[in-house]
Amino acid sequence: TAPGEFIVAPGIFSSSSKMAAHGRELFIKQACVSCHGVDGAGDDPAPLYDDPGQAVFPRDLRYDDFKGGNEAGAIYTRIVAGMPGSPHPPHLDLSDVELRALVAYCQSLHKEPRQRLTNYQRAVQASRRRPLHFFAESENE
Repeated sequence: TAPGEFIVAPGIFSSSSKMAAHGRELFIKQACVSCHGVDGAGDDPAPLYDDPGQAVFPRDLRYDDFKGGNEAGAIYTRIVAGMPGSPHPPHLDLSDVELRALVAYCQSLHKEPRQRLTNYQRAVQASRRRPLHFFAESENE
């Protein structure tokens, strides 16, 4: 990917329950639930692939560390820019208020303890949730 304009996250984020509730509505409306699930568990059984065609597994937003960091500014950046090379799309059409609400909702999903899993461990964990034929199909493609 080619670098574009810098994304500057705002400095102050609200974590009010009202803001998080609005973020939950956006989480559903923006189809975040299609991969992360309504509760953020990341256990959708649909196969996902990155640009090179490798199977990828959505983050469990409740227990996994977020790529790029768990801070509000890092989450904001991931929502705006997406995750290049992965199925996670950018959300450039959202207002600053909507982005802040999504950040508040993602942070509200946080539970302790955070897991620090390798990609291999995440794949094993996901395989327990998904039918084994998913992995056989992805190897044959």
